[in-house]
Amino acid sequence: MASDQLIEEPISALAFNDIDIQIPSDLVFEQVVRESAVFVAKYLGFDEERVGDLQLVVSEAVTNAIEHGNNSDINIKVGVKFYIKAGRLAVQVSDHGHWVEAAATVETALEDLDMEDRLAHNITRGMGMFLIERLVDNLDVKSSAKGTEFTMWFNLHKGDEPDSPVSFNIETQKADPNLN
Repeated sequence: MASDQLIEEPISALAFNDIDIQIPSDLVFEQVVRESAVFVAKYLGFDEERVGDLQLVVSEAVTNAIEHGNNSDINIKVGVKFYIKAGRLAVQVSDHGHWVEAAATVETALEDLDMEDRLAHNITRGMGMFLIERLVDNLDVKSSAKGTEFTMWFNLHKGDEPDSPVSFNIETQKADPNLN
């Protein structure tokens, strides 16, 4: 079946409920995940704006996992799972880093970021968490010495109320230095 035909199938014909991708921690592979997100979103019937939001968020989360979670070590994989359930798409990005500061970063993203000032000074790095927080319908961050998982939910219809608020589950024990 051609990919164009797959995208045209109605949602009721879904033959899958999750997709699992493992990529090396090299930024060149971020594009594989980004394009996969676009394909899934179009298949589910997201409008173009929503597809763009999903594409940007997945790109930012995968880039963070590669650079910060796995320190760009190509021998360590970044996991990306797409879950489709009950009118929602969840994208889970996992790495092997311990991000004790991840929750604080998300919680203070709105307070610490003066977008106009950053753009005026051409400071575009470090805005990933801000963008993720603004564009997803729900976000869950879990981090421990075993790794970090960002799970981002998108309602199929923008503006639908999320089932639950943003949540964090950060274990504060000392991270294994071999993971970072």
